[in-house]
Amino acid sequence: MGFRYNNGNDGFSIKQRLSFAMSSLSEGCFNDAATIFKEILKRDFSNESAEMGVKCCNYWKIKIEKLKKEKDRKSFSCYKIGNLLYEEWEKFALTFSSSKETKNRVLNCIMQYVLGLALEYLIKAEIDGEASINIVQLFMLIGFINKELGNLNDAICYFQKAIRTEGFNADAYAQLSNCYELQGDERAAKIMLREAFFLNPAGIDLTKLENSQLITKIYCVMKQYDIAEETFVFWMPVYARIYNILDIKRELKSVEVAKIHKDISDIKNELESNTGILKNKNETEKIKAILLIRYLWLYDYFQENENNREEIKKVEDAIKDLSFTIYNIFKNSI
Repeated sequence: MGFRYNNGNDGFSIKQRLSFAMSSLSEGCFNDAATIFKEILKRDFSNESAEMGVKCCNYWKIKIEKLKKEKDRKSFSCYKIGNLLYEEWEKFALTFSSSKETKNRVLNCIMQYVLGLALEYLIKAEIDGEASINIVQLFMLIGFINKELGNLNDAICYFQKAIRTEGFNADAYAQLSNCYELQGDERAAKIMLREAFFLNPAGIDLTKLENSQLITKIYCVMKQYDIAEETFVFWMPVYARIYNILDIKRELKSVEVAKIHKDISDIKNELESNTGILKNKNETEKIKAILLIRYLWLYDYFQENENNREEIKKVEDAIKDLSFTIYNIFKNSI
């Protein structure tokens, strides 16, 4: 239970009262926390933590009550409640986000309670095997929440579960990369992000990678160039490669090389049969990026495995034809 007041005549300092209030927030005791914050404001009317605390308590008292009513409905499921809690937290964090450390302490305490409660429901949904849920979405959501709470080993476990269930899930690889990066394992982070780009850059939720230094480095490089927002994610693996941000590679399997060749052929055939695509500048740039990264992967493959000068020359010429700018940066980076 959270700390309870004795009419404010307890001899505690404001610092101690704030500590009690934060403890109550972490336990979800919003009435207790609100009482403490209001008492603090009587003594220090400009206390930013207390001001923020009262607003947040009022917000979450209403939200939690509404969510409790969901339990009485026939459509109730642990997954639904867990997901709603997470969505409410995301909206709340956007509304109440602050750069001030004093206010962030309030938000962090609430996050521990709300996301911790969401986790309880979601893990119960997994254990109960709720039939109506998408198991990969469940694993990803549990992974996201664990990552936000700093439970990186648990987050890694669930992102790996998502990959074992759906091996082509680019977002799961990107999230794994982020977790390894937060643990200080740069090599694993680079390998996983490269894998995500290899699978499907458009399938990566960049909004959940805001603390990724690797993504930030790619962004910083790309800001130098005039790249449309709609095509940005498709160009990310290209610039990551030519600027050697993801400088750790893995050997491609023969089946992957064959698929790259097929992708290139299919894209060229589509362009020939549907020339109208090229009238859309963004669509043209997207296709160009998709082709370029495949040629760059082929270049690495031929360089590492066969050292076939004739094939390497063909790939270099294809890159030059698609973008002389990319070709120049690429050649200078070798």
